Amino acid sequence: MDLHPLGQHLFDYVYFQTWSWGLWSPPDRLFLTKEVLPFYRKGRFKNILFVGVHRYTKSYPKLMPNTRFVTIDIDPSLEKFGAKGHISDSVLNISQYRSSHFPDGLDLVVFNGVIGFGLDKPEEVTEAFAQLAKVLNPRGHLIIGTNPKFIKQESLLGMPVIQENFRIIPFADSGSSSFRFEPPLQRNAAHEYLFLSRRGQNEN
Repeated sequence: MDLHPLGQHLFDYVYFQTWSWGLWSPPDRLFLTKEVLPFYRKGRFKNILFVGVHRYTKSYPKLMPNTRFVTIDIDPSLEKFGAKGHISDSVLNISQYRSSHFPDGLDLVVFNGVIGFGLDKPEEVTEAFAQLAKVLNPRGHLIIGTNPKFIKQESLLGMPVIQENFRIIPFADSGSSSFRFEPPLQRNAAHEYLFLSRRGQNEN
């Protein structure tokens, strides 16, 4: 069902504001908070980087007890929504913070809702993944969350920087490496997750 443009604009505004204030969560965020993060808070994933923060991500560090949970966002005004030791900088500079924030490297990076929302140029996207490859440990996991309006997963997987440094993996025991969510009445608001692992030194 298509809404009148004015009605769609009003719906979009209410949608974001109520979500931002924690009154509800869209299905892709529920998947992240109820399934993905709980899975990664166990086992070997102790050093975690979450790229991009907002009001609705403020509770995420509490979901990951007993981990070193670091957040980064280029907007200094959003620091109050970040984790302890939050980095106010571009992810393009993340390798500069390895010694100070994660000297043992990273076991997991959640790179969600960044492409098209601050990271817009193809060369910036390429550099972001190159930087993340520098700080992710071998077999460390990279979760990429995107709106296919800005970049499709086929395009991501076709990038040389992805092919050279990462491989596709299934999430948990799902057997799937890709998940797609489409909120009702939200035009161009589909959200996709892709699960990857950092290649080892001798891995082709």
